[in-house]
Amino acid sequence: MSRRHEVDLDDALHRNELARAILSTTTLDEVEAHSRWVCGYSEIDYERNKAARLKDQPAVKPDPETGLPQLDEFENEARSRGVTRTTFRHLTEVLNLSGLLHIPQASRTPGRTRRREAATDGVTRIFTWEEGARIEVRNLGGEIVIEANAAGVKTLAGHLLTLARDGTPDGAHLHLEQNNGLEEGSVGLVLERCDDE
Repeated sequence: MSRRHEVDLDDALHRNELARAILSTTTLDEVEAHSRWVCGYSEIDYERNKAARLKDQPAVKPDPETGLPQLDEFENEARSRGVTRTTFRHLTEVLNLSGLLHIPQASRTPGRTRRREAATDGVTRIFTWEEGARIEVRNLGGEIVIEANAAGVKTLAGHLLTLARDGTPDGAHLHLEQNNGLEEGSVGLVLERCDDE
């Protein structure tokens, strides 16, 4: 369910470190560089990496015989929850057309970023990592395994509690990948606050 909020520009800039950092930028590359520095990642990196992984997967031809009933089921279930909008990307995931198995890719040593700031609808949340945290996410086909040491478990618990805080908007999320907080060889993991769906 989409929402639109209005916020005073000066107030938004005061609360958002990344917004202040990109005021003087003139290119998207500069914005991405600031995002990586301030937040520890770039949303565009996430989408770019996902596209690179998916392009090597075999094309899937939609089957109307199975796809249309799946689509009807999704629509009915979503409407029963008051959902009035969705995205094409989400529909491809519902119909299993997007390749949900993420292919591991080479990356830098994880865990360099110990503090990450993320903002949604003008609300900023700070995610922190315990010293020595090790988190690995593996896709075993029928199940996802999240393996972590004690510091990693505390880190994940902290991330979830941060998303659960009062006032955190629907849709607030944190991307974790093998070059972004997870051990090498991990598949991607997104932690997202979702109250309406």
